[in-house]
Amino acid sequence: MKKRVFITGATGFIGRALTEKLCRDSAFVRILTGDVKKAENIFLNNHTIEIFDKDRNYDPVTVSMLMEESEVVINLAGASIGAKRWNEDYKELIYTSRVGMTKLLVDAINFCKKKPACFINISGTGFYGSGNDTVLNETSPDGDDFLASLCKDWEAEALKADYYGVRTVIMRTGLVLGKNSEALKKLLLSNKFLISTFHGSGKQWISWIHIADLINLFEFTFENESLTGIVNAVSPEPVTNKEFTNSLSKFRKTFLTLPIPGFMLKILAGEFAEYLITGQRVIPEKALNAGFTFGLPDLKSALAEILD
Repeated sequence: MKKRVFITGATGFIGRALTEKLCRDSAFVRILTGDVKKAENIFLNNHTIEIFDKDRNYDPVTVSMLMEESEVVINLAGASIGAKRWNEDYKELIYTSRVGMTKLLVDAINFCKKKPACFINISGTGFYGSGNDTVLNETSPDGDDFLASLCKDWEAEALKADYYGVRTVIMRTGLVLGKNSEALKKLLLSNKFLISTFHGSGKQWISWIHIADLINLFEFTFENESLTGIVNAVSPEPVTNKEFTNSLSKFRKTFLTLPIPGFMLKILAGEFAEYLITGQRVIPEKALNAGFTFGLPDLKSALAEILD
């Protein structure tokens, strides 16, 4: 796949894996980043990558010139949801780092003389709010909490690219698993003490995907022009939080399984704790109907690839 790709968020967990895979597949990649040194260190020996400083290229006309001739534009930018205890300032950063960058890219697309064929913007299953046991697909309604509102505004900004004749795809991801996944590292912390933990009741659903399947789904989306709009980028087999914990314990021996009560999670994570004790049971209906095949669809095989 020899394509020209313009990408933001390339130094993150998903972005790094996607960029490296694109380069292995002979793509030419332009990166817009707020941390040029980090990007240079990560992609030091790759000669099909160009890196540009976001702080020096933060108006749509300039970005459009960098974007020209790109066939695909991918936006993965955004401050980490779970990196810090939430307060109003951090929630504002979570919001602006997503919606602001998306607006910049869509405005830049508008200025492009030759527009990209496809714009892919990441989003999250948080769009659905707390779904309890309801099975959710791409047509399910939105929630009414902070993350749901964030996703709605984020996606609305991205979908404006469709007005300019650019095929636009919104990839709603859940928990992304891989060898360098910070989320998985946090889930494994208690295992060092031979203890397994789950959040609250453990009955809440986790919609997850292995990083390899996510990257393949991105590339599938590039090539499949029938895919537009919302795509749930999750495994077809979501699990409950307790099931996830039990699966982890089979790969990391533990002697005790304990719940972390909601009040303790709130002390540790603030408002974000609410999202640790609720969840969404999301299925990738659109991807499956389009013919995408998951290589690691079940949690056992996904964890085996990562932890064995």
